[in-house]
Amino acid sequence: AREGMEGHEQRLWLERVFWERDNVRAAVAWCAEYAPGPGLRLAADLQRYCLLRGHRREVRDWLEQLLAQGARPHLVPPAQQERAYGLLASGTLSVFLHELDLANARIVESEALYELLGDQQQLAAALNARGLVAMQRRMYPEAEQLFRRSLDVRRALAHTAGIAAS
Repeated sequence: AREGMEGHEQRLWLERVFWERDNVRAAVAWCAEYAPGPGLRLAADLQRYCLLRGHRREVRDWLEQLLAQGARPHLVPPAQQERAYGLLASGTLSVFLHELDLANARIVESEALYELLGDQQQLAAALNARGLVAMQRRMYPEAEQLFRRSLDVRRALAHTAGIAAS
């Protein structure tokens, strides 16, 4: 779904998610009980849908629940990549919900994980998201520095869409 919502079939995928939302809710609820890692991937993949069509709080709350469930002793914890992805999505959605303390905490943690994992593309996304937090807080010099760092990473990767987003 993520690739579809970012590609030329975006409209079709947005409609598909809309019509399947009850099934998505059921899948996320199941994952919260039994498999928080895949649930984080599923919920985080809905970030673009939320930014374009709404349901930001609902999906952010799913992500928070899944992040908390990952610490339960009887469950297999999410992989670091899954946790980082869920943290970044929760943080980004929190920016748009104007919950900047939570947003910053989640994004900073995701940034550290992406740095550890060596995932430069997602590291750039985390830096960009931190720039959004700084901008919302009217900390413009810090925001500019974060956006520039994000842009530098994306230029090094020749990531055209990312360059445009930075």
